Amino acid sequence: MTLNNWAEQAIAQMDETHRQNYREVYNAAWKKPLGSRRLQSLTAQEIQAAADAMLAAGKSAKTVRNAWSVLAVLLDKAIREGHLRCNVARAVMLPPAAPARAPAAPTMTAEQRRRIVTAALQSPHPYAGGIVLANQMGLTCSEICALTYGDVSAHAVTVHRMMCRAESGWRVKETPPRTIRLRPKSRAVLEGQRVRFYDAAGRMPAESDPVIFRADGAPLNPDNLRQFFVRLAAKCGVEQPRFEQLKGRQAL
Repeated sequence: MTLNNWAEQAIAQMDETHRQNYREVYNAAWKKPLGSRRLQSLTAQEIQAAADAMLAAGKSAKTVRNAWSVLAVLLDKAIREGHLRCNVARAVMLPPAAPARAPAAPTMTAEQRRRIVTAALQSPHPYAGGIVLANQMGLTCSEICALTYGDVSAHAVTVHRMMCRAESGWRVKETPPRTIRLRPKSRAVLEGQRVRFYDAAGRMPAESDPVIFRADGAPLNPDNLRQFFVRLAAKCGVEQPRFEQLKGRQAL
């Protein structure tokens, strides 16, 4: 008895719900490469070669695993009916299943964005200005942390740097410059940050000093700003917030 003979016989005994699916998968995956082999002579190496050929032809790991499961069920049935002594398909190395996708973060509503930005405006924390600037100026977290007072003029901000991860922590990377006109609220935030810097460092900021800074006036890294944002959002009743959802959507 060949594998094709047995597959047709075993599939014919299945209920109608499974019959069509098993037949389609078997015919697509195993009928041509292995169907003429004697059932009792089939080896794990032959099944492995056929599975590897499917992957090489561009079939996904999910498709190969599904095809294998159909063949394994058919061979298990052959054992139960006395046609085989062992299921050689169980010795095949299958491609790993793709990792489950993380659920997408919920979209932040305009009202949630407004609550977060309002809370940032009312917060005395030196990181809070970064939340408002992200919303008002459309800056990324990495761009905000690289912003210095030398980038700020009376009416505009020049963005030409961002913070990037490095083996030793973080480094500043130059980017194509772009100029962003200051809205009144952004200008007020930047002036407030100057006062906060003076309170922290005991002097007015120089051109090289960061706009968003730690309590001692030192530069801030993006991880710290993101963590502050998450805590602030939680206080506003916003779960699973993403910093990027602040960007470029003025809340106030």
